[in-house]
Amino acid sequence: MIWKAVADAELMDEAHALCARFGIDAVPTVFVGGGTPSALGSGRIRSLLAGLADLLPSQPREFTMEANPESVDVSFVDACAEGGINRLSVGVQSLNVRGLYPAGEGAGY
Repeated sequence: MIWKAVADAELMDEAHALCARFGIDAVPTVFVGGGTPSALGSGRIRSLLAGLADLLPSQPREFTMEANPESVDVSFVDACAEGGINRLSVGVQSLNVRGLYPAGEGAGY
């Protein structure tokens, strides 16, 4: 879908602009989260991580990806590992499944 490609390009354009504006060429920590990036799928995760690798000349010491259990599969984990992710932050919304279903929060993790 074209809107996904446009959104991805705009995200990387913004990242490049911010790095240029603030003179950022290396960072010790990167956290990719908020909005459940694991829902993007492995192809878009690979694209995002490749773009970040091009942007930052050195690998961050801690490179974290946020994930929800229901959207994690082998392909996602492989994409993260290939892209340099060395930490997954797995969100547990609640251990009370009945409390989550009315809010539409998926499987209750």
